[in-house]
Amino acid sequence: MHKTLLCAALLILAACGGEELSPKQKEERAQEAVKLFNESCVALRGEPAQVAAWAGAKNAQAMTEDDVKKLPFGMMELDWNAAWKLQKNQVAYYLSLAPESCSIKTEKADENMVRQQFMQLVEQAPQGLNHELRSEKSTQSPFPFRQLSYAWRESGSPEEWVLTANTSPSEQLPAQAALYFTHQIYHSKPVLSQTN
Repeated sequence: MHKTLLCAALLILAACGGEELSPKQKEERAQEAVKLFNESCVALRGEPAQVAAWAGAKNAQAMTEDDVKKLPFGMMELDWNAAWKLQKNQVAYYLSLAPESCSIKTEKADENMVRQQFMQLVEQAPQGLNHELRSEKSTQSPFPFRQLSYAWRESGSPEEWVLTANTSPSEQLPAQAALYFTHQIYHSKPVLSQTN
């Protein structure tokens, strides 16, 4: 009896994991996530009024505090100010604004494609700005996770725009792709962080 209940529970948990996606579908979701990130957060420099207008033009659904509470823990920043849900080809993408930060996340996406598309975006730094590595980290425990961060910065400037891609192939994370665009001003030299 206990074994039957355990099997039933495991089947329910497996069903809750959502649909099985082909590699091509995951690649398409990765490309769309980076495209939306570029159009919203990056192109608009995370400026709240402009991001909100962009979300409205895309018919994104503004999310309430109750909506956000229903999301898996970790899908939204604790200090979020505004959030929207975008539906593209029946896939949910979450756009959020937090202090000095703008992000796009999606539940399932091909990790390698996210990083490839992300690097193409990074290398298109606006004229007059350099792209500089800020962080490259990876871990296998408790689940595989990789972070890649680059800054767009004018030489010698204390101000920079940091583009970050957090990726994982793990189903245990709420988002396999989370992209952040953050404005930073620092009073000392930027720190390069690398751990593998």
